Amino acid sequence: MDRKRVNGPELSVAPIEGNVESKDIFDSAGKRLDGRSIEDIRPIFMKTGLITQANGSTYMEFGNAKVVCAVYGPRQMKKPSFTGKGVLNCEIKFATFSCKKRRAYQRDAQEKEFSQILVQALTPAVRLDLLPKSSIDVYVNVLENDGTSSSLAAAISAASVALADAGIEMFDQVAASTIAYVQDKIILDPSAVEEENEQGSLIVSYMPSLNEITHILHNGNTESAIAAKAIEQCTDACSKIYSVMSTVLLQSLDAFLYFSVMPESTDEDALTRARNYTTETFLTVFGPVISRFLPDPWTEAGNERVAEKPAYLSRVTMTEVISPNHADTKYRIVLTITSDSDLIRAKAILSWCDIAAGIAAKRHANAPSVTRSVDDVQFLYPVRVGDVLTIQASVNKAWKTSMEVGIRMEAETPPAGNRRFVAHAYMTFVALSPIKQPKTSMGRLWLDSKPSTVPKVIPHSPAEHQRWEMAERRRQRRFSQRKATAEMKAQLEQIRALLREWSLGLRRQSIQPADVISHPALIPPIAEDEDQIQSPTTLEASDIPTDLKSTSKRHHRRRYSTAAYLIQQPEEKNLEVTYAEVVELVMPQHANTLQITFGGQIIQWMETCALVSARRFACTYLLTASIDSLQFIKPTHVGEVVTVRSIVSRTFQSSIEVYVSVEVSTHRVYLMLGAITIYAHFCLQLKFTVAVDADNIPVKLPSAIPQNESEAALFKGAESRRERRLALRQEILAISHPDAMDITSDTIDESSK
Repeated sequence: MDRKRVNGPELSVAPIEGNVESKDIFDSAGKRLDGRSIEDIRPIFMKTGLITQANGSTYMEFGNAKVVCAVYGPRQMKKPSFTGKGVLNCEIKFATFSCKKRRAYQRDAQEKEFSQILVQALTPAVRLDLLPKSSIDVYVNVLENDGTSSSLAAAISAASVALADAGIEMFDQVAASTIAYVQDKIILDPSAVEEENEQGSLIVSYMPSLNEITHILHNGNTESAIAAKAIEQCTDACSKIYSVMSTVLLQSLDAFLYFSVMPESTDEDALTRARNYTTETFLTVFGPVISRFLPDPWTEAGNERVAEKPAYLSRVTMTEVISPNHADTKYRIVLTITSDSDLIRAKAILSWCDIAAGIAAKRHANAPSVTRSVDDVQFLYPVRVGDVLTIQASVNKAWKTSMEVGIRMEAETPPAGNRRFVAHAYMTFVALSPIKQPKTSMGRLWLDSKPSTVPKVIPHSPAEHQRWEMAERRRQRRFSQRKATAEMKAQLEQIRALLREWSLGLRRQSIQPADVISHPALIPPIAEDEDQIQSPTTLEASDIPTDLKSTSKRHHRRRYSTAAYLIQQPEEKNLEVTYAEVVELVMPQHANTLQITFGGQIIQWMETCALVSARRFACTYLLTASIDSLQFIKPTHVGEVVTVRSIVSRTFQSSIEVYVSVEVSTHRVYLMLGAITIYAHFCLQLKFTVAVDADNIPVKLPSAIPQNESEAALFKGAESRRERRLALRQEILAISHPDAMDITSDTIDESSK
């Protein structure tokens, strides 16, 4: 119809441009040419994880339409402007060979319009409120076009699955379907030939689980009744497509669980591991030789290598004012009862320590540095709300590519201003080479084996000389512990396997189900003569071997709390009731400039999980007293999922030791050959709460009862670990006595040292 002409009377006939003959799209039986009825959709094929460089990817065949989608992110925005929500960027491009008529390389108006439609259809389903200052990029390529409407619907469905494959949190999956109005009939899922003869079309994007439509695209003039019927047919078709999408994601999850839990693997996986092992061995042996013939990226960037540096040049001093949001839960509960209850959590202090130590390491190395290990964190005095915390950090000694940083923490309470030594720690950092991120697997392995060399530390003062000498002793002690703990690692692997089974529901814990209590009786009284119900795997205290019972000797009598308001503690508890799990997604705000997660952030999550396990055992308030040696085996990056699991390993009179394991995995489940694990022991010292917290009266704890061989092995080794912690604490207190050192000097803690 020529729209440029003036419309004539209603009975007149509009001029027609040429003679366009409509093709027959139905056979004599009333079915479509491909054999489908008007309410049938074409076969669907989907597969995730085809693009290894992307965080998530999906390949989809919808009849003859073929699309591939890749998702990158969440990642930090290029423009460092703060936004309360993340940004979803989508781009659709038809391949040059996808249509009968060759498409151009440049994006045309239709592709730009489809990109906006894709954003509008997916945005209501994505939890962008959880991704501030982040962006998610979705790229869809149409490899074969079988009708523009069908290709757009396939792109929406494929992009939704790719987002889930990338680990993006969503309210629900978005499935899309289309209908066409052809010869006064509503045809579901039209082909390219049927779209050529349509009088109108409708594309519906739908979340079946929530029964919500995210987007509708309608072309042509249609009566409201017919449009309502068409929308209903589209939602029914979306439900069918949704079942296929869910099946694909479940298959991907099954592959992830298989590779994470089952130690056996296919020949292809074994070949991949063998290839990586061979490559790493080659780079380890011949890497130093190859490096001699390659340009130094540090000097190529215009910097100058320094052979040595004085220790005082790396000194860092941070000052933090403790606010109520740093306090423990008991601060909010009992603040009206006593002003001495405002103790803060250790995770805030540990995070500040990691930042201060990282700055000191970066100053010394003149290169980005990451946390390699955390050694012997000792908390000697609590920190309260309103205190001014001073954190001092300095590099004690540097080796070829690693540095030991000593951290000293002091607090003062205004207005008196008396300074007290509250904690100390040692951290080891590794300087990374400023090479651009490689794109090949060989390049990534080369980059992992190529940390940057750091200058040597030149001590000047007697205190710096003492720290320099003791740093070497601690390093040798770490090496000796790694060689002597091969048997312990095997035992810990059994514990980690047990925790994974509990997490996946493959093995149930022998614990009582949760009680149903109606208001206002929130805490029922505990009957003293109540018989304990035990499972077939429960051990009585008399059945425990004598070598698994506490053998610690007390050299003096200790006073314990007998306050009436405390929950009555049983005499013993099983270890398995303390199992806790925390799952966190690494966001851009958790990572440094290299997109590697801060070590302090990992420690925060570990402490949170450890406190949950300890509180399930003790049912009272807790403070972190110390952290044993913590080794970071592999880095974690933005977009990866960190799973923290913990269980109480043993209890003493008023302290709890908690075993914590951390597993890091990406959501590209088809690439997962195993989980990365780091482990540490958290020793949580119980402090008295509410009215007697100012007197630091401890709470007496029940005895921990192991239920299997793995728990028993962990239980048995706790005594030696406790003796080592107490010896280190006494050594620190002896070295850091006010008579032995000047706490007002600007030097770093002589106890670290």
